[in-house]
Parts: sequence; C-alpha cells; structure tokens
Amino acid sequence: MRKMLRFVPIILCFSIFLSSCSSTDSNTKYISKDAIGVLSINTTQLAKKVAINAISGSPIFQDMLKKAGSDTTALDIEKTGIDPLNVFYIYGLADKRLSGKSKFMMIIPLKNATNFKAFIKEKFPEAVFSQKGKLNFVKFNTNICMGWDEKTAIASAATPNYDEWNSLPSAAPVDMVTIMTEDIEKTFSLDKEQSLANNPKFATLQKENHDISFWLNYEGFINGMPQEQVGTAGMILASQKNLLKDIYVAGGLDFEKGKIVSDATYYFNPAIKGISEALEPKSINNDLLKRVPGQQMNLMMSYHFNPKGLIKVLETMNVLPLAVSGLKEYGLTLDDVTKAFTGDFLLAVTDFSVASESKSYTMNGVSINQTAPVPSFKASLSFKINDKPSFDKIMQLVVNNELMSNPTPGVYTLSSFATLVTNGEYAAVSNDAAVASAFMQPGNSKFDVPSDVKNQPYGFYADIKNSVKSIPLDLIYGKEDTAVFHDGRLLLESINAYGGKLEGDHTKFHFEILFQDKGENSLMQLIKFSQKIAEAEMKQPDSIDEVIPQDESEEADSALAI
Repeated sequence: MRKMLRFVPIILCFSIFLSSCSSTDSNTKYISKDAIGVLSINTTQLAKKVAINAISGSPIFQDMLKKAGSDTTALDIEKTGIDPLNVFYIYGLADKRLSGKSKFMMIIPLKNATNFKAFIKEKFPEAVFSQKGKLNFVKFNTNICMGWDEKTAIASAATPNYDEWNSLPSAAPVDMVTIMTEDIEKTFSLDKEQSLANNPKFATLQKENHDISFWLNYEGFINGMPQEQVGTAGMILASQKNLLKDIYVAGGLDFEKGKIVSDATYYFNPAIKGISEALEPKSINNDLLKRVPGQQMNLMMSYHFNPKGLIKVLETMNVLPLAVSGLKEYGLTLDDVTKAFTGDFLLAVTDFSVASESKSYTMNGVSINQTAPVPSFKASLSFKINDKPSFDKIMQLVVNNELMSNPTPGVYTLSSFATLVTNGEYAAVSNDAAVASAFMQPGNSKFDVPSDVKNQPYGFYADIKNSVKSIPLDLIYGKEDTAVFHDGRLLLESINAYGGKLEGDHTKFHFEILFQDKGENSLMQLIKFSQKIAEAEMKQPDSIDEVIPQDESEEADSALAI
C-alpha cells in the first residue's frame, strides 16, 4: 500500500508537465452525490504558475521517483498512459461494509489505456489483473484496487481499521477488493441523479477554476462516521436531520504572487438559515481590540454574535425546555445567560518571545550543560458585558461551586493559572493578572491588524514574521533543523482570515497566507523551501556556520530586526 501511495504525488506531477494542452473535463460524473469530501487539483492552472524545470530538477521530485522505483534520468509521460486533463479528483465515501468503514476514490484521466496497463504491470509485477466487459481491473492488495476503461481510471482504497493501522495481531486480513471492484463497476455507470455533478453548488465551484478545490458534505460526514468515532455529541447532531440536510462547504485555494488565497462558501438549509439570522450580530464592536495591552500582537481571534440567537438554536434542536429546566436547577434563567453578554469576544496573544536558559546537571558522574528554550507570552480572552446584574449572578454561581475564587471585588482567580478582572462593562481573563487589570483601561495599544479582520463576525490574524524572529537559532536541536528554520522564518509574513456575513442561503469566508517575498509566486517559494529541506536532510555539517554562512546569518538577522 505504501508503494502505491507514493505514486499519487508522482501522477499529479506528471499531469502538471502535460497540462498545457487541456481538454474539457467530464469526470465529475463519476463522483457520488454522497461523497463526504472531494479534493480536486487543477493542473492546468498550476502549470501556469510553476516552471516545469523547477519540479523535474528538484531534489524532492528526484527522491520521490527513486523511492517509487522509477528512472530519475528521464520522464516518458507517454508510457504512463495518463491523459493531461484539467482536473484530478480524490473523494471519500462512507462504507460500513468495509473494516475501516470508509474508502477513498481517485479519478485519473487516461490518454492511452494500453500504455497505462503496461505501466501498472511494470511497476507492480505482483498485481493481479482481470477483465469484465470493457473494464480492466487490477488488485494491488487486500485494500487497494483499480478499474479503467479507454478514457478514465478509478482507484479505490479502503481505509484500514485501528488494528490494521497499528499492525496488531488481532488484525486478521480481510479481502475487501471484491466489494470495491463491484463499486468501481457501478461508478462507471453512475446515474446522473446519483452524481455530484448534478449538484448546482458543486458545479459552480468547478467553474471557478481554482488551483485546488475542496468540497465537504456535512450530512455525509456525520452520518458516515462510526458512533465510536463521533461520540455522544456527534450522535446528537446526527439525530438533527433538519440541521444536516444540504449543508455544504465549497471552496478553493489559489497560489498567487506573494500569497496563498482561499475562499470558501458555507451553504445552509432553511433550518440553519433561521439560526444564522438569529445569531447574526447587529453591529461589530471593536472596543476590545483597542484595550489589549502589549507591544506586539502575535495572534488574535474575534467572534461577534447575537446572544439572543441561542434561544433559536435551542428551539430548532427541540431542547429549549430541557435547557430552561437545567438552568433553573442552578438558579439561573435563559434570560440571565442571553442578557449577560453583548456577544463580542476576543482572544489575543501578545509579546511572544523565546529566551535561552542554561541548565547543568550530572548523569552517571558526567556533568552536562544544556541550553533550553523558555517561551514567554501574554494571553487574554476578553468580552463585553451587556447586563451587569446577570453577569454578576453567573459569576456568583461560579464562585459558589468553587470553580474560581473572589479575593477582591471585580477580581476572580483560578489557582495560579488565570485571573479574571471586570469593571462591570468589560471582563478579561489572562494568564497574567497585570494584563487582565490593564485591559480595564482604554487605549492601551494600537496594533496593525487588517481592517477586514476587525470588521467581520469572524476574524483571525497571526503575525508569523515577528513571532518567530526572536527565536534563537542555537535553540534548534540538530544542524539540519537549524538550517530549515533559518530559511523558514524568512518565508511567511502573516495569516489572515475573516468572514461570516449572511448572503442569502450562504456565508463566505476568506483566508490568506502572506509571504515576505511579494514578487514570486507562493507555490514556487514553497517548492524552493521544500528543496532546502531535502538538501538540509542530506547534508551533515560539523557546525552551524557550515549550514548558515556567518555573513548570511548576520544579514538575515539584521533584516529581521528592522
């Protein structure tokens, strides 16, 4: 199985080489409408952004071919029989007949079926071939098989169960190929009504021509998972059929100059739409961000919602009476909970740094000196209070149940782990009591956070460049790791994500990974960084200076300090 899996990235790389001459893709007809998730890779789009020699000449690609048993001196794509169509698809399906309860399908377009069969025979001499009508089949092992006609190959791989993954003695071999072979045959004659291609939302996603696209079917995911994997919460959710039907996430990822951009759309049904409308915030309050103390914002996550919408959630799930009864036992009402907060929450991590700490100890009579990393940061979770009496009532319940102590008015402590400070209008919980107290004063800091992140129901920001620049290279154990980290901390700048506004039957989310180099395509930068990883693994230097020349290291550190 491992050898077979090695060919997946190779096949995708092959397709990039020939994708300049593409034809219209029609293989979505082979994707079941019950697919839990679908990943599609548009090789035509990728080929426009990455030079061919950047892939074929890279150490990683050459090493990948060697491990798969291929000749690294020449690549004869014609011998593979693979056709350079626009898109390759991989999708997952639940199948409780199989030991792992699920399987993966991969759709590979073919140019020459005869060459493809010869290619498989050459690379997998122990594979078992058969034919049924116009379809050819090959069995690689008890978990993987493939079928193909003149134009398309469909591979099926059953996911191993727990015993198989861990090679336990109780993992009795089960031949599941018969089941999967029959399923492949059915897939080739899949009715239009049973195909995901008939879903207009999926069709819209494919027309967007992303470099990589993804699709998630919530109903299929929850219903297809075994009970022991989803747990009690998952079973409760699975029982809410009206909340799961026709819930999808459709999105794409694109490699652009200096950044990776991803856009996703969350589609909901009428039941979820009612909940979403009830939870939608009337306005976005950014006061919390203005109160965070500190010199450097390393990470922040914000969430804004209407607490009154919680009532709609409970009503839709038919558990409102149960919730009211449960709160009553603790002396609370649902009104107390929904009135206490405005629905504005902010998680912030500031002033992250890593210092060196020297430690000495003796082992077997030998004195050992070691330098260890000591990370330091200030984290806070803050929120705005809507109704002080309701909030005080909740906090009194917390104190009465000894979850926190209340040493002085407006201050609550959880052992030495965290401190909550409130002034009746705002509240902040922090691992540093001084931070929680300082939060009560406005205008502490002005952080450079993108406006879109601050002004959406959901927001996320991570400053990668400034967060990692203070980590000393001498704390990275192993010279190869040191080299990789040296280049890695010069790669990314920040990560931004935001979204959540309602637009009809859906809401959209935007995600960006920004690179420090704005002039080169992000995929090309990742390929180069991967090459450096491969080169560092092969190199065995005697000192850090051999991995990072002194002048280069000083120059990089100076640039980061600016």
